[in-house]
Amino acid sequence: MYVHECCVLSAAQRSVVAACFVGTLRLSVHSLHLGFVASAAMVKTQKMEFDIDLPGLQPGYDYFDGEVEVYGLKGVRFEPDAIFTPDVVATMTELLVEGWRTGEKTGYWEAMTEEALKAGVAWKVHVPPQRCGVHPDNRGKYGVDGCQSQNLGKGILEVGWSSAKCSDCASVQAPPMPFLKAAQESNDKLVALSNGLIPPLSMLNSLSMGGGHTNTFLRQCLGNVIALHPELKDKHGRLSAAHLSIGRPQFKVALDKGLLFIEWHWQTPFFWPSLPLFAQGALNTVVASGQGELEIMLTLHGLAQSSDVKDANGKVNWKPLEECACQTKPACAPWVSSLSAYIEQNSDVWHDNHRDEKQKTKKEARELHFRCTTHPARHARSLRT
Repeated sequence: MYVHECCVLSAAQRSVVAACFVGTLRLSVHSLHLGFVASAAMVKTQKMEFDIDLPGLQPGYDYFDGEVEVYGLKGVRFEPDAIFTPDVVATMTELLVEGWRTGEKTGYWEAMTEEALKAGVAWKVHVPPQRCGVHPDNRGKYGVDGCQSQNLGKGILEVGWSSAKCSDCASVQAPPMPFLKAAQESNDKLVALSNGLIPPLSMLNSLSMGGGHTNTFLRQCLGNVIALHPELKDKHGRLSAAHLSIGRPQFKVALDKGLLFIEWHWQTPFFWPSLPLFAQGALNTVVASGQGELEIMLTLHGLAQSSDVKDANGKVNWKPLEECACQTKPACAPWVSSLSAYIEQNSDVWHDNHRDEKQKTKKEARELHFRCTTHPARHARSLRT
């Protein structure tokens, strides 16, 4: 389907979207999964509640009104696919709203996926690794990390590659131009800043919302990048699809065919702009350990940028943000204040567009992540001094 300048939502679609999308959602901090809260989140420190002003959940929302940005563009006209019927939009919207309201993302994500598959809004497909990029909003716009991908791949291969265990993958069909440009640029930056650990895509057909690091490991094997772990090295010190496939038939299938994704129609984010964020939260909860210190730092920074938690002098009150972050990853409690201190001292590094900075920015972030993970208590002391 191609982009058109003159086409608009049908009257039925517009009325359903306007009627179904609700305004501000009030979520208890105990039910909020912090890693994937929308960028417009506002924290009320007195009551420790979140007022989530999610993109696309305002009354009367219509992408074509030009108020909400999707793939870096506002209000660009295209012809809505007929599969987005009023009933489909109403059902999916109700599930999405309830998922955000209750915080029970995993259950509602499964219900939404089931409805989407029945309606044809989503489908199951094997996506070749070299054609599957990362959604621009993935992990707070940080994207995937070449080191983390190899760490994950090593762990999976050690216990045995299983297609069933790698089945929690979701993606959005890559949109057409002009929306595709932002997605391409986002993935090109990930490659450029990876120090050669993430190979370029041969084509961009899909944007992962869940399973991005696993897919990146497949790309790394096919691209023969430098291996970071001795157990993964071939005789040349690199990842090799042929070498790592020996005795691993399911892994070979994944390399040849790609992971099995539940892929959503490219127009999905225009009807539900917060769905990619919601999906990442649900899928991150499924894998349980997908949140690390780096995600906590990104979450703290995002909340500090968008929340009303500053005093008259513009100084951030980190305490409520830290307490909320620990709801997601309790293990961070002993040194979470050190993470916020690092962010405050290096706020320019942690700007939403930090990938445009020099490569050392990302290197410093990875080093901090390593120090927090391996020596949290010692690192917490070093940051306070």
